[in-house]
Amino acid sequence: MAIKDPWLPDFVARWYDELLSALRLDKDVHYEDISKWTRDHYYAKITYYKLLLEKPNSEAHRLYNYVENSDRGTKVERCLYALMVVNDLFCYVGFRIPRHPSPEWKQIRDFWVDHGNLLRSSVGYLVPREACTCSWGWPLYTPDHELDCYFDYFRRWSPDDTWKYKVEIKVLPASKVSLFPQLQDRLRIAVVPLVSSIKDMNVKSIKDSVPPSYSVTLADPAAIQDAALRALQECAANECDVVVFPELTMTPEIQNALGRQRRKIAQLRPYLIVAGSAHTPAKIKGKKCFHNQSLIFDNEGNSVLKHHKLHKYTMSNREQDRYGFLDALGYLDCCEEMTEQPSSIEIIDTILGRIAVLICEDLSVHKFVERLIEKFAIDLLLVPVLDGMQDNNRWTARYGKRYAEIGAGVVVATSLSLVTQHLKHLKATGKATTSAKPSVGLIVVPHSGALRILESTKHDQPVFIDIPLA
Repeated sequence: MAIKDPWLPDFVARWYDELLSALRLDKDVHYEDISKWTRDHYYAKITYYKLLLEKPNSEAHRLYNYVENSDRGTKVERCLYALMVVNDLFCYVGFRIPRHPSPEWKQIRDFWVDHGNLLRSSVGYLVPREACTCSWGWPLYTPDHELDCYFDYFRRWSPDDTWKYKVEIKVLPASKVSLFPQLQDRLRIAVVPLVSSIKDMNVKSIKDSVPPSYSVTLADPAAIQDAALRALQECAANECDVVVFPELTMTPEIQNALGRQRRKIAQLRPYLIVAGSAHTPAKIKGKKCFHNQSLIFDNEGNSVLKHHKLHKYTMSNREQDRYGFLDALGYLDCCEEMTEQPSSIEIIDTILGRIAVLICEDLSVHKFVERLIEKFAIDLLLVPVLDGMQDNNRWTARYGKRYAEIGAGVVVATSLSLVTQHLKHLKATGKATTSAKPSVGLIVVPHSGALRILESTKHDQPVFIDIPLA
């Protein structure tokens, strides 16, 4: 299905922004007239609901023409009326919030999941509102109210409209997701445990920094690029939908090579490729720095999402011993060389659901992640890490289960290099069990919390798992 542009949320965003601007200036909004007008047009709005549900694009254009060209009231008042139609439409289709809260957000989220998110075939402007109490009777509009108080069921999020993080929501056009009718009853995910040994990594101490820091780069980028491209080709041959590479196993050049390689692959799959992360030069306010940065490519090889790590990791003396970095890092606790600025995160809407990428330490900042999931209805978190073996009791599994309970699936991919070193350390210290295996990834299924561990002994071969789509 091709999307005609503009779509209903395009118009809603324009009306919302125009009304917000007018409210800030206290201009052209006659609240008593709007309240009476709304009451008088209740049945007309019911007709709009039904038409918008049946023919959302053409009816959105008709409503838009009304806002632009009608002589009823001022244009700002017509914008407010159109927004109220959309708000009441959401109520009409099931976003009913009880007066006494408890599972309000869950009701909205469940409906969103069951019936399809408007954002999955439109630009990324509208999200369901957080839980709020329902106001009975007709609302009293005053210039002193915040704009979001006027609408109980949806909210327009601008990029700077939430806590300390800038959030940008992107949407893949329907033309980019032609493979999804073939998904049928399963989602095939692959992790690629790139880099086989810590000898293939350059771990460097930066002792003159305060506090002490370290960087991770590749000893032989050309060899790793060849391995990554082979793995991607195998993912395509096995009709994999989503591929995740580990943290800090790439360079920017390898990431871009994956995008170029994807453009050469004839198969529709893979649909999304998380190109691990790379120690990436950046410049903030004229100062040279580095991001720990991941890229996502779509099934045409286009970069559709960029995420740089938002929370630094500090490697303790104990962890340096576990992973064989004591000599390189001089037995000092070190934080990774990276900047967390700007504090921003991109979200991508697909027919698969709403997806975000987190990198390693980001996953453990639970207040940030839980708010992200609940506020923006995240369906899937794709998480490159540079960590040891994955199992049911480690931090990635604990947080993955926690987030699955509120609706987000979690996919974690780590490098075989640290997994192998972790196993060696366990054997050397007598802590290894007979069940200890080279587990290089995990997947936690949303809602059920079911956890799958992925194992591999070859860094250039993807590990596949099929997740049933209910």
